[in-house]
Amino acid sequence: PAFASADELAAFRQTFDRNWATPRFAIAPYVFESQSTVHLVSADVFQRDAVGNLALDVLRLLRQNNIPARLFATNADLAVTDLAEPRVTLAAQVRPQDRILYFCSTDDPQLEELAELDCHKTAYFHGITDPAKLRVFDPELAAVAGRGIGRLPLLKRFDQLAANSGASAAVLSTAIGVPVDEVSIIPPLLLPAADRPAP
Repeated sequence: PAFASADELAAFRQTFDRNWATPRFAIAPYVFESQSTVHLVSADVFQRDAVGNLALDVLRLLRQNNIPARLFATNADLAVTDLAEPRVTLAAQVRPQDRILYFCSTDDPQLEELAELDCHKTAYFHGITDPAKLRVFDPELAAVAGRGIGRLPLLKRFDQLAANSGASAAVLSTAIGVPVDEVSIIPPLLLPAADRPAP
């Protein structure tokens, strides 16, 4: 309804490059299970946003390597709504042999349902702003951040935990009561294939 024609919508969607071959990302030496699908899940997927950019880049990486992958979001940029499937449809599509990569960055009312799904689950924690730092400027956003932090213990049900920095790993470790060394630190940037470090 936001566009006068299908051509206008197609032109608008070209703001996101759908040539999955570029830029070519480096991959780790890993043999992926052929009958598995990777479900990338985030509350929000927007271009030019750290969480959205990483989710879209990981989708690109997986497609470059012919790994079945789907992207799910509650809210998505209009330019990528054809790529980000509605989050409410996720549970019906996940099989035990599948994998979920969950991008955690805000309050997510559907996190409990996600934590209960029967498959291998990895949570990647981008961090949630301390509500005390938001309260004076944006009380509503502070409340959202507080709810998000309150839900973090649900991530303890995930099989693997990762964070975008040491500071985020420490927050997650404290929130869910696991040793900080159980949280892998992975910077949120995929390397071009030419820059892959030697093994």
